[in-house]
Amino acid sequence: MALQKSFGAVGACVTRDLGKILFPNAKRDSLWRLNTISLIDAKSSEFDHYKYVKNEKEALFIAQNLKKTYDLVEFFGKHKYVIVDFFRDIYDVIYLSDGSIITKELRLTMNNLLPLLNVKDVIGAYAKSYPDIWFDAAKKLASTINNSDCIVIICPIYCVSGIRYEEKFDNTKNWDAFYVRVCNIILNRMQSVFYHLVGKSFILPQVPQFAECDVDHEYGPGIMHYRKQYFHAMIREFSVNIAGGFYEYKPTGARADAAINKLMDTWRWEASIGYGTAAHKLDGLHELQAIQPEETYDLSVGYP
Repeated sequence: MALQKSFGAVGACVTRDLGKILFPNAKRDSLWRLNTISLIDAKSSEFDHYKYVKNEKEALFIAQNLKKTYDLVEFFGKHKYVIVDFFRDIYDVIYLSDGSIITKELRLTMNNLLPLLNVKDVIGAYAKSYPDIWFDAAKKLASTINNSDCIVIICPIYCVSGIRYEEKFDNTKNWDAFYVRVCNIILNRMQSVFYHLVGKSFILPQVPQFAECDVDHEYGPGIMHYRKQYFHAMIREFSVNIAGGFYEYKPTGARADAAINKLMDTWRWEASIGYGTAAHKLDGLHELQAIQPEETYDLSVGYP
């Protein structure tokens, strides 16, 4: 890609990490750690977090979530490229009594703000109603993007369940394999749907064989804190696909609508029967039965 002075980033660490490699000398403009449902909601919360959060940097992060200190039309209008990921879309959304919608983000917990909020309802990504709530928000976000000249680069997330040191796993620092697999199911649905909703968008190829945790990541090991080789492999595979004309055949019009409907019907089915049952019905997942039986989970109401 041509040298860029700046780029937009909407999502979590994975988007920032990819941006450092894809646009190494460009300024990053971020909308950070927000679920799409709360991102698209324009109403600011009446809760004054500045009374309780004295660290200026922390307060600014939280302000994006509570005070909606951004303009989406302006944000997408001023960038040629915006990288997005949907990791925060597997986080709960909180409906406050003042009519605002926020993301149940870690900083709310770290700064002891959750008990102070006047919560009306909480919707988790595993709820049966979540696919359609998310889809409505995603369509609004896609409409804003489609009215700009912005090109969206979707960074796919392949959550990993272990920390790998080259060819060895540290089994003392594994994440629950079943939980990780369910995250991957939901993320795949969201990434694919959004790709078809946004006219000028690319979704980078998934390269799970390179999805290894970076134990030296600035925020520590995490299920999507990858080593740099993961991003280089994605970009390399993307370049091969571009050269081969793969993206010239992106569905549009009725074909795109049909693809979206099929993806959403599948996601609704998975949510309706419970992700535990759905996971075991998908190909290649039978090995997880030996790790955690589905009967031990009630994912319809969320995962702790």
